Amino acid sequence: MFKQQYKNLYNTTGAFVTNAKVASGKQVVSSVQSIKAVAMTTPKNSTMKMSGSALKMMAPSQISLAQRVSQPSSTSLKMLAGPSTFKSSATPRQNRFLNSELLPMISRPVIGQAMTQGARFSTATKAQNKSASPTRFEVKGETETPVKEGFMDSVVGDLQKGSKLRSPKEYMFATTDFSKDKEEINKILDSGVLFRYHQADPSKIPVARAEADFCEKFGFKYALACNSASSGLLLSLLACGLQEGDHVLMPAFTFVAVPSTIVLSGAKPILVEIDETYAINPDHLIEQIEKYKPKFFMLSYMRGAVPDMDKIVEICEKYNITLIEDCAHALGVKWKGKQMGKFGQSMVTSFQSHKMVDAGEGGMLATDNIDVFLKAAFLSGCYEANIRKHIIDHPEKEEKIKECLNKIPPYNLRMSNLSAAVLFRQFSIVEEKAERHRQLYKMIYDGLDKERISFPATNENTTPCLDSMQFGMYNYSIEERIAYQKDMNSQGIPINVIGLAQDNARVFFNWKFIDPEMRKPEDFPVTNHLIEGMVDVRIPYSLTEEEAMDLCTRMNDGLDKIDAARAAK
Repeated sequence: MFKQQYKNLYNTTGAFVTNAKVASGKQVVSSVQSIKAVAMTTPKNSTMKMSGSALKMMAPSQISLAQRVSQPSSTSLKMLAGPSTFKSSATPRQNRFLNSELLPMISRPVIGQAMTQGARFSTATKAQNKSASPTRFEVKGETETPVKEGFMDSVVGDLQKGSKLRSPKEYMFATTDFSKDKEEINKILDSGVLFRYHQADPSKIPVARAEADFCEKFGFKYALACNSASSGLLLSLLACGLQEGDHVLMPAFTFVAVPSTIVLSGAKPILVEIDETYAINPDHLIEQIEKYKPKFFMLSYMRGAVPDMDKIVEICEKYNITLIEDCAHALGVKWKGKQMGKFGQSMVTSFQSHKMVDAGEGGMLATDNIDVFLKAAFLSGCYEANIRKHIIDHPEKEEKIKECLNKIPPYNLRMSNLSAAVLFRQFSIVEEKAERHRQLYKMIYDGLDKERISFPATNENTTPCLDSMQFGMYNYSIEERIAYQKDMNSQGIPINVIGLAQDNARVFFNWKFIDPEMRKPEDFPVTNHLIEGMVDVRIPYSLTEEEAMDLCTRMNDGLDKIDAARAAK
């Protein structure tokens, strides 16, 4: 709990200033005052210094919605202070809002470090989770931020006016702004050509240009645009030499598209446990390899979770296994600075609406292997001489084309020019979007009560995108988890407790097209336990900081309701 000196300090602003020094005016505010009071006594164009401990906020449960939206914006608070040394005496429950509106003023460990400190999955008690949670912060250094002319007046105005907050049903409904893509879209519509092979010159074909652009942006030699990532995964399997009946390793936690493409290719999926990182477990991977002697491995980075790739590559090389990377959730995610998808023979990413690049539907298969690319291209529906309408740079291109031409039965899994139109700009802003997602994730993560929930560990070598959040409710019963999900859903927050959501396509025992003997929950106890308590929520790119704060509050308050119901029994 707060120490006595921090109690009863709350007023309608929800923020307080202690020992604020106004450098140019030599002013010292020694008593606790509201931001309004400081604003009224701060000379214009001055520089304000403020210790991190100068700002406090009470727990969200003590703040009404009207008061919450009247708090100063993050933009305003960024300019108020730079912290020196700060150790919070608040509990995690009270601490969580020190990181939303006040986030810009308090430097934090990088996401990887913060996540590594987060509570890991184990059969340990709640007390162990408490000790591992990053609930106290120490900030060093002091900065000076110039207070711009008229700025304090605007802060006071913000406090008085408040701001309009969209409802969760509105702000959690992810949309993409395609207004900047209209020129490219209109060019294609005006051309009257939507079929990718209608023109002869590949430099004038939007799909071919998108493939080349993808290679340039993400570091591949060849790329094949498809009508979906699922199609790309199927093509990757068929192009890598897989034979009917072969075993293909895959994580037990992923989307249904992965086992589906394996079955459709004529192969047999071999599930592998995940661990506390929610990524595949390398130790169980070895066990399954030695048991089934597979030749292929489709590694899915579900929700951006990345295993120790040094170990994975070493295992694949040792056992001579062909690695195919499902990067549907990992475009922009990196291991030691290297884009995911660069570790195997080929990769596939998705352009479905909830991904980092949104084309509604679509996917991209990428590889540095010319043979895999050509086989996949012919399989995708590249017939006759249309292969020359792809941008291919290889000295033996013509000879290799002849080896495949009319010898591979084609599907029709191509992308249209219209879908390609919205890709170019989005490829160029993946890093920007990833950074924004990381900021939103951190704000929500810092604000959530980690005494009651746990987060997956993240390897320090991973640079995540964090466009969704997963956390564990392992201290709560199945009935309480279901109640929490229903409560959030009723407010317009579309969370799922993965393993408890009916017919969820991400749950391995729901994949009834797989041999029942190969998907028994008791054979994958860790995965089964993790997904039964795993809460999954997307973080829309369009979310504002205020909305992220509101989301965080509602999620914490949902936990309060569960705790209150438990206490009342």
